[in-house]
Order: sequence, then C-alpha cells, then structure tokens
Amino acid sequence: MTDLNSDFLSCDWGTSSFRLRRVMGATGQVVREIRAATGVKAIYDEATRAGAANEAARAEVFARFLSTQLNELLAG
Repeated sequence: MTDLNSDFLSCDWGTSSFRLRRVMGATGQVVREIRAATGVKAIYDEATRAGAANEAARAEVFARFLSTQLNELLAG
C-alpha cells in the first residue's frame, strides 16, 4: 500500500530541458527543484560523442547525469 503523505520525486526530462522536483506528498508543495538546459537530446549527443555505441553504454551516461542531479536535489 502506498502512503499518499510521503514525499516523492517528480521528473520532467524533455528534449531540451530537465526538471527534477521533491514534492511533499501531503500538500503537493514543491520543496526543492533542480533545472537544467540539458535535455535528453544533449545527453544522447554527449554519449555518442564519447563513443557510447550501444544502448547499454548510452544508458550509463544518462544514469550518471540523473544520479548527479538527484544527489544535488537531495543535498539541499
């Protein structure tokens, strides 16, 4: 069963921008937000420039970016 009062993360990662929010479940209030002009296209381009030739290698680049953003969000 899900606790609707628990905080949760909201992520909007589009082609040209990235937004990650920590939201209070009880009120829906955004507690903290991270924004970057680093959309999925930029990450994909970075991965291919770095030689990530297959999906698994590109996934590592995406995961590294997301982990960095998540750490920044939760550190605040």
